[in-house]
Amino acid sequence: MSTMLTKWARLRLILVGVGLGCFALVLAARFFQLQIIRGPELREELRREVEKDFPLLPVRGNIVDRRGVELAISTRSYSVVAHPGQIKDAGRLSRELAAVLGLPRQELKEILTRAKPFVFVKRHLTPEKEEAFTAWKEETEGRALAVRKRGERPDEDAVYLIPEARRYYPQQGLAGPVLGFCDIDGVGLEGLEHLFNQDLYGKPKRTVNMLDARGHIVVSGEKAWEPEVMGNNLVLTLDRTIQYIAEKELRKGVERWNAAGGLVVVSNPQTGEILAMAQVPSMDPNLPARYPPEARRNRTLTDALEPGSAFKVFIVAMALDAGVVKPTDRFHCENGVWHLGANQVIHDVHPYGGLMVWQIIQKSSNIGTAKIAAKAGPKRLDQYLRDFGFGSRTGIRFPGETTGLMKDHQRCRSAIDRATTAFGQGVSVSVLQLNNALSAIGNRGVLMEPLIIKEITNPQGEKLKEFQPRPMRRVLSEDTAAKVLAMMETVTQTGGTAAGMSPPGFSAAGKTGTSHDAWFAGFPSHLLCVVWVGFDANQELQV
Repeated sequence: MSTMLTKWARLRLILVGVGLGCFALVLAARFFQLQIIRGPELREELRREVEKDFPLLPVRGNIVDRRGVELAISTRSYSVVAHPGQIKDAGRLSRELAAVLGLPRQELKEILTRAKPFVFVKRHLTPEKEEAFTAWKEETEGRALAVRKRGERPDEDAVYLIPEARRYYPQQGLAGPVLGFCDIDGVGLEGLEHLFNQDLYGKPKRTVNMLDARGHIVVSGEKAWEPEVMGNNLVLTLDRTIQYIAEKELRKGVERWNAAGGLVVVSNPQTGEILAMAQVPSMDPNLPARYPPEARRNRTLTDALEPGSAFKVFIVAMALDAGVVKPTDRFHCENGVWHLGANQVIHDVHPYGGLMVWQIIQKSSNIGTAKIAAKAGPKRLDQYLRDFGFGSRTGIRFPGETTGLMKDHQRCRSAIDRATTAFGQGVSVSVLQLNNALSAIGNRGVLMEPLIIKEITNPQGEKLKEFQPRPMRRVLSEDTAAKVLAMMETVTQTGGTAAGMSPPGFSAAGKTGTSHDAWFAGFPSHLLCVVWVGFDANQELQV
């Protein structure tokens, strides 16, 4: 009996072994078929289903202030892309995507039927739209799986998400016209974004990505934020805190006087570094299309304005430096009315008699300054004003900078044409030009080239280029600059046209100016600040 059991047990073992052997042979045959015979075909089919080739757009470099505060950065967003050549039923797909993305069905159908291998369907999705698209991909996965089982490729596989860099300005409207803005592809259109587009833009590439069933990239051939595709960074001379204060106070002033607008430039006269450029109205570079052109352009250097009495310091500085006058020389100011001809009259606001040169600055006498200009002569007037930089660009190399308007005084036909220049009428300057010219007085007579970029760094933060302060030329002697600065201090003291304007705890040198608009230029402590507030021509000016 035991012998019979042993025989049956041995037989069962043999049968099991034969069965396992046959099964192994079938598996081996199937493996051979899939891996060897059909292997290349199946691998190519899998690759087509899960791998997508698309352009890897560059990541724009950052813009930061002098202390590293971020003013413009690139953030990650997602865009919907498609391969039109792989879509069979564009009508159905466009109808479904219209509900998901909130776009017109006909517009989507036109995109999905273009004769291109790769198209953008919707750029920079909001988080809500991204979530809706992901949900749609999950909902349609069952249908897509059934199509794949039939050996076909579902249309849904031809539409998926890719990561993109989107330009974002975390300080919102702060220094908006200075920074400028970019288009949807990250190309700078205005401001520093445009001027330094080549440095900031980065390096576009192509890459292959693997997608999951929801259309998200799970393996990337190139990471979107790697240094290879990132642009360089700009470090500005601007100071975020000073910029904020300048914008805040300028808005308050414009609102207080019901003005049409205002401009401010704050700089370091010793280095030429621009610490603030503010304007009202301004714009938020995150939403540039909402603002008119005058709010988008950097008006501190694109707009030419009549400087009014703020120009008088350059006339006096010219005459002092040329040895034509001394600070204590006295000029008769004709009791407020000076007739140059039958119909040519210059007026002062107040009827002054004899004023010394320093008092002409303190009281802002038109007649006294015109007489100083006449004594110096048109040749000196032209030479010094152009040495101060009027009538030419400052060298900041900013898009759209104006040269202003400066007469050739040696060719003026009448005395009144030369005289009006002395008090800033019949000429025009930008706020930056006026600031830069005054910097020569605050810098012991040396004119500096204005600087707004400190350095350019690579994505790792290594310095590629540094912009050093650059003296342009000596305009005044140190002695003359010191005398003019002392005269400007009297403007903010008792008896001056800006009495009481010195910041608490500081002595300030300054000069007021009025035409149709209002100016103030001054040196509070070690900085130089030039302010322009614009009014309507018919509006009564109260300063």
